[in-house]
Amino acid sequence: MALLSVSPLGNCQTNGNPNVTELTKEQKEYLKKLHRIYEFNLIGHRIAEGAEVEERTGSLPWEDITVEKFDIDAVIDWLNNAQLDLKESYELDGMLALRGSYKSDENWNVTQEGLRDSYFSNPYRQILGPIKKLGKIRIRLLSQLQNTNGNTLELGKFYHLNVLSTPQNDKELSLAFYIKNPNSTNIKGGIEVELLPPLRWKHACIPLQYEGKEYEFNDVKFKLFKSEPGNVILEYDKKYGNQMAKLRIIPIKQQKPMKTEMVYRIGGEAVLRYYQNPYMGFGEWCVMYKSINCDSLGITPETLESAIHLKYQPTEEELLHFNETMGEMIGIELADELTNADRTNFSELYRAWIIKGYEVVRELKDDLDYLETMEDLHERYGSDRNIFIPLRSGAIIGSSYAKADLKPDWNVIERCATDLLGKNSNANSDSLRNEINKHKKEYIESVVMRREVLPFLTDEDIRQLSKPVKTDESPLMYSWYKTNTEADSIYIYWPDTLSNRPLFKVRYQLRKGKPELLFP
Repeated sequence: MALLSVSPLGNCQTNGNPNVTELTKEQKEYLKKLHRIYEFNLIGHRIAEGAEVEERTGSLPWEDITVEKFDIDAVIDWLNNAQLDLKESYELDGMLALRGSYKSDENWNVTQEGLRDSYFSNPYRQILGPIKKLGKIRIRLLSQLQNTNGNTLELGKFYHLNVLSTPQNDKELSLAFYIKNPNSTNIKGGIEVELLPPLRWKHACIPLQYEGKEYEFNDVKFKLFKSEPGNVILEYDKKYGNQMAKLRIIPIKQQKPMKTEMVYRIGGEAVLRYYQNPYMGFGEWCVMYKSINCDSLGITPETLESAIHLKYQPTEEELLHFNETMGEMIGIELADELTNADRTNFSELYRAWIIKGYEVVRELKDDLDYLETMEDLHERYGSDRNIFIPLRSGAIIGSSYAKADLKPDWNVIERCATDLLGKNSNANSDSLRNEINKHKKEYIESVVMRREVLPFLTDEDIRQLSKPVKTDESPLMYSWYKTNTEADSIYIYWPDTLSNRPLFKVRYQLRKGKPELLFP
């Protein structure tokens, strides 16, 4: 077994050239993350094949001003008497609640309404709504909560509004919300809450046949920079960037508003370069669109080459410990599953399924996403526990062997797994797990880090990443909208700032009773 004392691997230098270092695990993970963003952002000039475009039905946002009848005095009374406290589930989900008596005669057919932030713009200040059951009014929260280190806590993205019945048959209104990374129940501070009127929109109609024409709307000047089937690009001064980020559009075709999956990009000259070359390679995209190159990554082109061409060859001793540790991992993971099983039948019961899990991941070598792998296993073999546990073990094995481009020695793996099952007991289980975790880092992760190549990276990418990043000194910005339809014109619309003036404002302190009135 690998429960032996073996010296750790040496420093990460490539064979033959001690001056060329290899990418670290963190650097490889960052490049993989960048590549996922690159693939997600790939959009072309043409209308996307299979794009779903249909005529828009119902009222347009600025026409949708109907509201359900509600008692605003009851809402204000609720805010005046509500209290802020941790929910019972706080330690599990970081959820707080603003709770208080709700004295309204309205009949709530639905006792819960899910809400979310309107803009996702500020993690400490969120606008929730429109709240349908409260006449489409909105609530703005400002976090003044702090953890034990004195850091202000961020608000989550999703919220729930609940109407509860009390033992006295009264109604209680509860606004539940999440706090990110609270790390302790020992938090302090509070929140400010503003009651906002229903959102109103300003809008205008812009014809698309006049490229270069300038417009002014809501005190913002912009130009129709480019218009072609499937694409609209607006140009404006950077000083209008915040306002234009809130601008939304609806394409119009033959005088009919269209509903389509809208994709858009906002930025400086990089947006134009991206538009002119939407199928640029990964390396060029990093430099031109993200302003990332070798210098900003803190690596050399030679270091990047080590992630393309496999050079490091582990010794026989390292390979042995790699396989032995895999056996230990399987053994400790299956120890509980085999408590009542005949351990002499380990090979017969589990080996075939472990190998199948390994083979599935080998098929997915270029896309080793853990969740997708688990879904693939479920689809192929179902969720029977006696099958899925060894399948999962095989997938874990397959991931490491696939990344390192190595083949497992099943005899060594089975021998070590069986040996560990024989030695495992309730008394020493924790110490064995700790030791195996150390071996995993020393004998598996270190080899994987040095052997793993990045299949998406090319020599051309390295050439592009070696180029300097160009500084964007232009005062102009661009919004590129992918409309996926041959529009004749567009509606543009954005929030009317007057509708963000609060009707009512209070401050709550955690566990401190009634709030402090701030407005009016």
